[in-house]
Amino acid sequence: MEPQIIFITNSIPSGSAFGVLANTGENVFIPSNVSSSINLQVGEERRAIIIPNSSDMSHKTPWFAVKVLPFDEDNENVVKLFPERTEEETRRLSPEQVDDSIMEVLENYDEDFFSAADLAEETGIDKKTVGNSCMRLFNAGRISKADVYSRVGQSRPTMCLWAVGIDCFNSFSDR
Repeated sequence: MEPQIIFITNSIPSGSAFGVLANTGENVFIPSNVSSSINLQVGEERRAIIIPNSSDMSHKTPWFAVKVLPFDEDNENVVKLFPERTEEETRRLSPEQVDDSIMEVLENYDEDFFSAADLAEETGIDKKTVGNSCMRLFNAGRISKADVYSRVGQSRPTMCLWAVGIDCFNSFSDR
């Protein structure tokens, strides 16, 4: 999933926010656990990972932001915790070093969740290695996992989302 450019248009007392897609003007709902962790401000331009909104309000707000990416001071580039790594540098990392890098990202954004692609981008480690690390951390009981399906009848999830704990997903279960 490629991040989409959105403009923040409103925030409400619950901490949730709304935006519009820059390319279509369609509405995007941003739940409080996503918006509060990065202090969104009305009028800001941000990049967001969005999915179709499955709530009763989807006729008015067709998109749902699962992640809004933080920007640096120039509001141009996503802040990264780790520098880009070459393939050779990634191969030299031990599984423990990869796990530590993943945990650092998840703990730094402790109210957020990530796909393996997001974590790969944040850590500079390839997506397959990140996915293996996430499964290892999940099996060890150190992180939580949510399987996301894009349609009925799929035997495998479209994507897995990873978080430091189950509370990162709780606001979605109440919808």
